[in-house]
Order: sequence, then C-alpha cells, then structure tokens
Amino acid sequence: MLRSFTRTFSATAAKSDYARAQILGTVGRVDFRESPSGTRYVRYSIAVNRYNKEKEQEVTYWHSVMAFHGLERLEKALRPGALVHVDASIKESEYTDSNGEKQYSTLLVQDRLDILRFPKKQAEEASE
Repeated sequence: MLRSFTRTFSATAAKSDYARAQILGTVGRVDFRESPSGTRYVRYSIAVNRYNKEKEQEVTYWHSVMAFHGLERLEKALRPGALVHVDASIKESEYTDSNGEKQYSTLLVQDRLDILRFPKKQAEEASE
C-alpha cells in the first residue's frame, strides 16, 4: 500500500521494462577497438564456472561484455585472470551475415565494473 502511494507522488517515470545482468567471473580475452565511426570501446569475455550435476563436473560458460565508458581506467586495470563483478544492460543486436541472412545476438553492455581480485602477477606489482 505504501509503495503505490509513494509512486503516485514521484517526479520520475516508473521503469516498467528493463533487462539487466550481473556476472561474477574471471576475465578472459580483453580487446580494445574502434568502430568505423570512430567510437572507442572494449570487448572482453568473462568465464563463469557452474557445477553440472549430470556430468558431475564444472562447466565453463563464456559471456561477452562491451564497455564504452571509462576506457582509460579499463586499459590500466582490466587484465585476463582478474575476478570481476559486472552489472550490465542486455541489448539485442541484429546484423546481416556474409550469406545475406539476418542474424541476432545478445549483447551485454557494461554499466558498472568492480574488480574483486587482480591477476596474481598484477597483484604482486601493485603491492611493490
């Protein structure tokens, strides 16, 4: 009851639809790029390990993340092997492949990145 009452008097619009993802995992490949229009960005992969009961072993799932902001910080800090927590927006992308067929993919666009543990070599350099 109180929640609906508060919402009635809010000056901001209610967000009824959104898609978000939170990922906790280990950074794989990091690739800084520039689009044809000149926009700089980084695309990096995150490995997430999950235990598969049927196979009785851990299975690694890879997620691709793109970031457009804070690139200077990411160039200095984002390294393969780092344990990270990423908060991202989920975006759908459509493109035409080399055969002329429409393809769809899901993009994770980084909104926030927290580095929880640096890779061993980088952590040793930071402590010196």
